[in-house]
Formats: sequence, C-alpha cells, structure tokens
Amino acid sequence: MTRSEHTPAQYDLHLHSYWSYDATAEVENHFKRARELGVRYIAITDHHLMDAFVQVLDCAERYPEVTAILSSEIAVTT
Repeated sequence: MTRSEHTPAQYDLHLHSYWSYDATAEVENHFKRARELGVRYIAITDHHLMDAFVQVLDCAERYPEVTAILSSEIAVTT
C-alpha cells in the first residue's frame, strides 16, 4: 500500500497560529483546511500561551464538524 492509499488522519494535535513566535497562520485557516481534508479534531498548540483561546472557540462554533482541543505547547524542566 502506498502512502497515497492510506486513510488520512482524523486529527492534528500540533498546530501553531500567529500567536506563536514561529508561525504566521490564522486560526481560522486551520479550521478551513481541517474541514477540506476531513480532519475531525485539531489542537492549536501555540508556545507557552493560550491567547488564541477566543478565536479557537469562535471558529469551533462556525466549523462544528471540526472539534477543537484547547491546548498549549509548554516546556517543562525538572
């Protein structure tokens, strides 16, 4: 079976928006693309913050076929 024959993943749990220092994507673009690809679950995991929270909730209402997992990428030191 080739890669193109595989079923696409139903989730993407590591997406950054322009709120992260290393990304420029609009939050809504992640929802639009998820809908286009049939991705059902996404997590906007901006670095060390959740400033996209309100935008994620707003998009989740407008794209009910895509479930948003509220999250953040953080560093933990021990």
